Amino acid sequence: MPGPLTFRPGSASSQKTSRGGETSTSSGACFSRILIEQEGEDLFETEEEVRLLCKRLRFDYDPELDERLRRRIDAMSVEELRRIVRAFSVYFQLVNIAERYHRVRRRQYESAPDNPP
Repeated sequence: MPGPLTFRPGSASSQKTSRGGETSTSSGACFSRILIEQEGEDLFETEEEVRLLCKRLRFDYDPELDERLRRRIDAMSVEELRRIVRAFSVYFQLVNIAERYHRVRRRQYESAPDNPP
C-alpha cells in the first residue's frame, strides 16, 4: 500500500533568483499562506492531500492511490468540494499572474542596454 502523504505548510517556498538578480518567493508558498489565512488550516490540509494525490497519480499511476483519491473526494460535502474547487481556481489564477509578471520582468531585463542577450 502507498505510504502516507506528507507536507509542510510553506514547503513550496523555495527561493528563486531570476537573471535580473532579485529573489522572489514561489507562488506556491504565497498561495499556501493565503489559503490558510482565508480558509483555515483544515481546508489547506485537504487541498494539499488532494493536490499531492493528483500529482503522484500523474507521474506514476497507481490504482490504490486512484481509489484513495476517489474515496477522499466522495467523502467531501458539497460545501467542502466547492471550497476546494475555488482554492484550485485561485491557485491557477495566481500562477498565471506570476508567469505573466515573470515574462514582463524578463523582457525588461533582456532589453536593458547593459544586459547581454
